[in-house]
Amino acid sequence: MAEDDGGDPKVTEPGAEPAKKVDTSTPEDVNALIAENTKYHKRAQVAEVELAKLKSEQDGARETQLKEQQKFEQLYGEAKAKLDEVQPIIDNYRADEKAEREMLLKDLSEEDTLIAESIKTVSSLRAFVKRISDEKETIKLPGLRPGAPKVGDKLASLADISKAYINREITTEQYLAKKKQFEAA
Repeated sequence: MAEDDGGDPKVTEPGAEPAKKVDTSTPEDVNALIAENTKYHKRAQVAEVELAKLKSEQDGARETQLKEQQKFEQLYGEAKAKLDEVQPIIDNYRADEKAEREMLLKDLSEEDTLIAESIKTVSSLRAFVKRISDEKETIKLPGLRPGAPKVGDKLASLADISKAYINREITTEQYLAKKKQFEAA
């Protein structure tokens, strides 16, 4: 007499077609399926890592075997083939890097260009050029921008008075007089 052993109805024999099911999923069933999917996904990832490790071990063992058999010519040929495969990529990268360096250096002053040429990586060069350009944009001296107050004119703020005094554009007497004048206004 055959009894149902309560086994998992989802597991089927290899090669057998899965039975069609009516969608009567409950949240517990969905959670169980998600958990099972996650478990199989993790197993697949572990298997891929193990496969890559085994392939690298196999290549290492093969190289060792060839070295022991003194087949250096074959090893050299394989290494050269790998290098020939990636050489166009390396050449394209170097050409792109050179073009980008030239583009970054073209707008710099002679002094900045001398400094920038000693920078080895393009990302560092980009950061240097950005810093230089930001400094040039933020340097604004009073009196040099249009409409800026001049020392002889009424200064716009107490900060301008203090700057003028610190930069020795006005004397102490002028500073105190302008400060009083500003505070009175």
